[in-house]
Amino acid sequence: MTEKQTISQERTTGQIIFDTLQDLHQQGQVATRELLCDLTGFKMTIVDDHISRMIENGRVHRLRAGVFTLVAAMPEPRAISMTRMGDGTTILEIGECVVHIYPRERRELATMLVGDAVQYSNIQAGVEAGVLATELSADLLATKREMGNRIVDLEKQLAATRAQQRQGDNQLNLIGG
Repeated sequence: MTEKQTISQERTTGQIIFDTLQDLHQQGQVATRELLCDLTGFKMTIVDDHISRMIENGRVHRLRAGVFTLVAAMPEPRAISMTRMGDGTTILEIGECVVHIYPRERRELATMLVGDAVQYSNIQAGVEAGVLATELSADLLATKREMGNRIVDLEKQLAATRAQQRQGDNQLNLIGG
């Protein structure tokens, strides 16, 4: 048995796919379903199954259909508190770190963090828009189905009414009317 076969037997299919994703990410390349299949040699269904699990576990993020990126692993967030003092200074506590900030420093810090706040706001707005679009799409699909069923029922009623009308016309012709 070769060294390559031994290594690939020790790693799981999911680990091979994740390692390939990491390699692509480190090289600044976009990871697609097709590229993952080409690089790993696995079938599309296998790659899709493992990628879906990685997305559910929060290890991978879907950028759009068939395109993925790794989720940056961050440590658990530390407790944060901010206290404004009567003299205008601020005490900022992040975990065990305590910083005394003067008003001008606080303004500069706020200027630096405003981009993060806007980015978070945009991400949240995008998520909410996506949820709304999904709900509207589902409602539209249900309405289309319901309208289609109603049209079928009305067409059946119309056909039955026409059949009754023809039958009535035939009876009138028989009695000489």
